[in-house]
Amino acid sequence: EVFYLTRSPSLKVWIRSLNKRAGLPHRGTCMKILSVIRTLVETKLRHVISVHAKVRISPHSGTTSDIWSERSMRQSFFCMRQSMMIEAEIAYAAGSNALNKTAGTLLDVAPMLDFAIFTNTKHSAANVAAMKRSVLAKYGVMPRDISLATEDGASNNKAAAKILRQP
Repeated sequence: EVFYLTRSPSLKVWIRSLNKRAGLPHRGTCMKILSVIRTLVETKLRHVISVHAKVRISPHSGTTSDIWSERSMRQSFFCMRQSMMIEAEIAYAAGSNALNKTAGTLLDVAPMLDFAIFTNTKHSAANVAAMKRSVLAKYGVMPRDISLATEDGASNNKAAAKILRQP
């Protein structure tokens, strides 16, 4: 979307240097492609997390999250990652050349679960906890499945961890 909105002459020159007939795709086409990619990635991630949860006892993961404001955009953003140690066979269940090199080992992975606009105007502990609960639920994870929530130490994050009963 950034490329579409920018429409800078230098960007157009760069794209045409890759292919003389190329132009920026229509915004609607880009959004459909991104939607399909997001669906595929989230489906794969749900599968990996569910298999990991079955193999390990709860709590089985950690999280890292943050909320920040961008004054120039007048919005706040939220990002959450889930940290796991998973078997290579789980990560490469669909098949990959990497499985040949990593079979029988554990992989340290931290996929991004969500990057979104934080729609609540107040960054209160209750709102932060609700956002975290919502993101985890999208992947079938309960707050009790998280052994450690790592944040920046802000009072709202500490209070949200207490609401969710997370260390």
